[in-house]
Amino acid sequence: MKFTIHRALALKKTTEERINNEIVNAQFISYRQGKKGTIRGVPVDKVEKDIRASYDKINQLISNYAKLKAAILQSNAGVRTVPEDLHKVTVAGKDYTMAELISMSDEVYGNKKHRNAFKQSLLNAMKVAYTNATTSVERQHDKIEMDIKDYLAKAAASDKGMSSDEIKKRSDMFHEDGDYVLVDPLGLKGEIDKLEAEIKAFRADCDATMSEQNALTTIDVDLTDVD
Repeated sequence: MKFTIHRALALKKTTEERINNEIVNAQFISYRQGKKGTIRGVPVDKVEKDIRASYDKINQLISNYAKLKAAILQSNAGVRTVPEDLHKVTVAGKDYTMAELISMSDEVYGNKKHRNAFKQSLLNAMKVAYTNATTSVERQHDKIEMDIKDYLAKAAASDKGMSSDEIKKRSDMFHEDGDYVLVDPLGLKGEIDKLEAEIKAFRADCDATMSEQNALTTIDVDLTDVD
């Protein structure tokens, strides 16, 4: 797709806004109660579909942003068609010009100065969502355990003796009907671990590559001696 720089800059800005908005409003994981087939009135399969679609959209928007930023940087440097011999470095398995690498470090992966970069923000949001969902599931399980104890205490007080098999059956029924069950189409913990490793690998390789390039690369500058 061909864009004027004016349009590319506008699209980059709206893409950035969309990324931040999608991350803030995304639902990365959910839970249903017991055997229910809905979550707040929405069918579970639709919730799963929406979670996948939202996650895919965020990652595609981040990819689009990186491509737009790279094209704008090249244009600003006077490069319309990237020559094959243009110097590039390989970081975490991908090739970048130094300008692209700095941009990716600042805005996509983040570093010490840019902690709110897109992938770091995404990782943080995913961690919060996972913690909130698993905590809700655990709390509901504890609540059901208390309900079971109350039920058994009332049964004992009314002289309704229950065998161990009956107690187990009742307990299983309470949990089957009342427990929260994670709805996790992304396998969120695995995605968190994968993204965390990706960010760590990029940052480490990026820092080493930048230090190496700064130490080895020379530039010609026509300076005037000043007493």
